[in-house]
Amino acid sequence: MDPQDLKAVVVGAGWAGEGHTKALQHCGVEVVAICARRQEIVGKVASNLGIAIASTDWRQTLMEVKPDIVALATPAILRTPVIELAVQLGAHLLCDKPLANTATEAERFYRLVDQAGIKHAYAATHCYHPSVTWAHQ
Repeated sequence: MDPQDLKAVVVGAGWAGEGHTKALQHCGVEVVAICARRQEIVGKVASNLGIAIASTDWRQTLMEVKPDIVALATPAILRTPVIELAVQLGAHLLCDKPLANTATEAERFYRLVDQAGIKHAYAATHCYHPSVTWAHQ
């Protein structure tokens, strides 16, 4: 499938969420929505990155958009329900580090993704970490 045919939702609007958004956009994926807890923050990030939907309700956004990809840039402790819904919707996953809170939880995520036949990527790089982008500039 051509990346330009894919649509993504990013959950988390901090520097990691911005990094995932930029990486997806660079590959030609359309990031249609970004979600975060505070509207003033997610609205600003969405505006700066050209994203149409800025939401504080990730569940509603995933259910309405039904994305091909869900990129998670949230603390690991908040990921389980997002991962479960993304898998239920058949969305491929990109998770930031740490993947999970425990090895048992990580194994559970692996089984969920494997049984659903979707792909899961684990972002363990720092390409868009503020210190690295500053050094590049």
